[in-house]
Amino acid sequence: MLIFAMMIGLITDSISDRLESLKEGKATVVESGHILILGWSDKIYRLLSELALAEESDGGNRIVILAEKPKQEMETLISEAQVELLKSNVIVREGTPSTVHNLNHVSAAEAKCVIVLSPSECSPDEADGWCLRVVLCLRKLGYKRGHAVVELRDIDNRELLMLAGGDLVEPIVAHDFIGRLIIQSGRQPGLAQVLESLLGFRGDEFYMKEWPELVNTTFSELMFRFPAAVPLGVMRDDGMLLNPDNDYRIQPGEKIIVLAADDDT
Repeated sequence: MLIFAMMIGLITDSISDRLESLKEGKATVVESGHILILGWSDKIYRLLSELALAEESDGGNRIVILAEKPKQEMETLISEAQVELLKSNVIVREGTPSTVHNLNHVSAAEAKCVIVLSPSECSPDEADGWCLRVVLCLRKLGYKRGHAVVELRDIDNRELLMLAGGDLVEPIVAHDFIGRLIIQSGRQPGLAQVLESLLGFRGDEFYMKEWPELVNTTFSELMFRFPAAVPLGVMRDDGMLLNPDNDYRIQPGEKIIVLAADDDT
């Protein structure tokens, strides 16, 4: 009887420890094709909202957040912000994104895309250095499934990040980008409303996709092949070509840039 009671006690303790581990977010995220956000800033609430809108037509997705904050605190902040997640689910984990161990903890190698948020509590160079370490860990992990969008705070660090990340990364210098948008909006009244419509997932937005059946089609003919979308240009290996000549022919491997209401239009 004593042995039986000890076994029951051990099992109870084991279950309690397991439940506590799940509550604290220590369990490994076993996902594939998810969206991974590394880091935390005040931009995360709008980011979650836009990602949920983008994934709604596909039935939603799993959005995983790995940041140096307690799991329960992150869940509370997201709940208090009343983010509309629609059909998507958010999974949060506490940990340092600049270690391979923690990236494995959130199945980073299997993520559809990775978004690296710049920390706001340190200087621009320190924040960009942190982002660089995260990118190096992703490279070491062998992440090749998608691409990583990395927020930088100093445009002078862009080339260094591109050198370290190569084709894996797409750096965005938020302050520089937003500054240019503000200047252009100030010079063109009404442009802010146009940009808000185009850069969000409410209304029409930009999409890039390769259509092998349209190879050798002229750009003027594309207008009649997309009744519910507007072709704007092509993405080539050497960069983007907007508004090409009407007689420009689509080449193999090129992606067509369109403006459409949704990716299934």
